[in-house]
Formats: sequence, C-alpha cells, structure tokens
Amino acid sequence: MHFIIDEERRNGQSPQNESGAVKDKQTEKTDKTAQRKKKLQKKTKSFEYKWIIIVFIASFFITAVLSFLSNGLLDDINIIAAVLVLVFFILIGMIFDMVGIAIATADEKQFHSMAARKIQSAKYAIKLIRHAEKVSSFCNDVVGDIAGIMSGATGTAIAAVLFITERSNILGTILITSVVAAVTVGSKAFGKSLGMSNSNDIVNVVSKIICFFARFRVKLNKKK
Repeated sequence: MHFIIDEERRNGQSPQNESGAVKDKQTEKTDKTAQRKKKLQKKTKSFEYKWIIIVFIASFFITAVLSFLSNGLLDDINIIAAVLVLVFFILIGMIFDMVGIAIATADEKQFHSMAARKIQSAKYAIKLIRHAEKVSSFCNDVVGDIAGIMSGATGTAIAAVLFITERSNILGTILITSVVAAVTVGSKAFGKSLGMSNSNDIVNVVSKIICFFARFRVKLNKKK
C-alpha cells in the first residue's frame, strides 16, 4: 500500500484528490439534471397556461356559433326544427365523447405498421394518439360539454313553446328537461363505451377524415 501511495504522489495524484474529483463530477451532474428539471417545469407550466387560454377561446366561439344557429332555427317556433336541433346537439356530444375516449385508449403500435406500409392516414392517427391528452380534453371537455349545455337549453325552449299556462309550463318543463338530460347522459355513456371497445377503429376513421381534408387543402393551394 505504501508503494502505491508513493507512486500516486510521484505522479502528482493522491487518493483524496481522486475522490474529490469524483465528487465534483457527481455534483456537476446533479446540478445539470436539476437545471433541466427546472427548465422542463417552466415549459410545461407555460404550455398549460397557453392550452387553458386556447380552450377558453375555443369554448367561447363554439358556444357563440351554436347559440346563433340554434336561435336562428328556433325563432320561427317550429317544433320539428327544434327537435332536429336537439337531436343534433345530442349526437354531437355523443360522437365527440366517443372520439375523445377512443384516442385516449388507442394503441399506437397498429398505426406504426400501417405507416410502414405507407398509408398516409396512419401518421395523423399517430399524431392524435401522441397528443391524446389535448385532443381528448378538447373533444370531451370543450365540444362534449358545450353540446350538453346547448341540448339542455334547446329542451327548455321546446318546453316553453309546448306549454303555455303557468301550471303546465312548470310540469312540462321539468318533464322535458329531465328526459333531455337522461337522453344526453345515456348517449354519452353509450358513446364512451363504444369508444373504449373500438378505439383503434374509431381513430382510424378519424385519421382518414383528417387525411381527406388535408389532401383537399393541398389541392386548393395548388390551384391558387
């Protein structure tokens, strides 16, 4: 041992210096990882704030457009048009809930094999699955919830048209709004169960629709 220590001292090194250098390297690594974690946390926080703002603006404009369309159809007090509007909102809520759950539970491996076979819609499916948190939040929390609110408002408008007297208005409004709420919640539950059991097939259909519109957009740009 004395010979080893003497040789290290001759070379200008000591066991203590070596252990100190190792410790310095470890502290540098921990400092770098801590800095990376802080940067990632800042990025995720800024990204979350941006996403919240986007969801807020999208919810506002979607609700405004749907309210404008429903009010335009309900101004004539046409019961058939009102029922069609109600069915439209219920279906929109069910479809978007189904799509949101399907994207959140889909398996990405199937679409990688499709992308390897050069199927263009597969790359859109992979993007949807990789951004499942945002897409499902938009489908379920934005469009789905707005459609549920609009269906309730449409049901109330139908009740106001059908029942004129105060006593019948109260009972009729309670009956119609209860039926509308039950149908809306039941359809959403049905859509979510379909989305979970057929997630890959639904994502495949949605990616094909997106691919079709993307091609159509490219064609329009080429014509311009």
